[in-house]
Amino acid sequence: MKEVTVSKEVAVSKEVAVSKKKRTKKRGVITQCIRHLIQAAAFILYPGLFIMVFSAVRDILTALTGGRFSFGGLFPQLLLVSMVFLITALWGRFFCGFLCSFGMMQELIFFFSKKTVCGKVQIPKRLDRILKYLKYAILVLITAGVWVLALPVDSSWSPWGVFGMLISGNLSHVSSAIPTMGFGLLLAIAVGSLFVGRFFCRYLCPREHCWLWFPENGCTK
Repeated sequence: MKEVTVSKEVAVSKEVAVSKKKRTKKRGVITQCIRHLIQAAAFILYPGLFIMVFSAVRDILTALTGGRFSFGGLFPQLLLVSMVFLITALWGRFFCGFLCSFGMMQELIFFFSKKTVCGKVQIPKRLDRILKYLKYAILVLITAGVWVLALPVDSSWSPWGVFGMLISGNLSHVSSAIPTMGFGLLLAIAVGSLFVGRFFCRYLCPREHCWLWFPENGCTK
């Protein structure tokens, strides 16, 4: 009798576990659908939002280091950066996962390549750890070198800027964006995204360090 009771309890536990797994999977599918809808809306309405955020950080930093900081003059930049930081503090990497068009581009590339030979390539763990340090070098180069020391770096070198020009829909901008170093870097990022999901975000994005101050999943989870 005792063995029968134990068997029933085990069966019930398994059913509960299976039911919970199904609910979690269903919730995950719904979340992904919502995420893709928001991504599509952000791509159509505000495709250059990720550039605007980084430019706002640049304006604030250069104003502080140059002794030209003015709350009134930098109010739009301060508001934009504060909103992004608040969203990140509450919901984690919401901006990267839901609003960044550059990240969406990489996701689309990897989505179509992951079922091919490209998507099945595994990056060695040691190489993966080493490549992640590139973000630090890029962050120092941009903030200290370009923004603070004003090193002569042409804006056409930026793959972000070129991406913004390409998706602007302006043919003159598109034609002027192609013969640039930034376009070559953008192509290299696209090739990397064939093999690694969100290649740029994983190894090269200097903005990634801004989110390290906040919980990965936000304060509301």
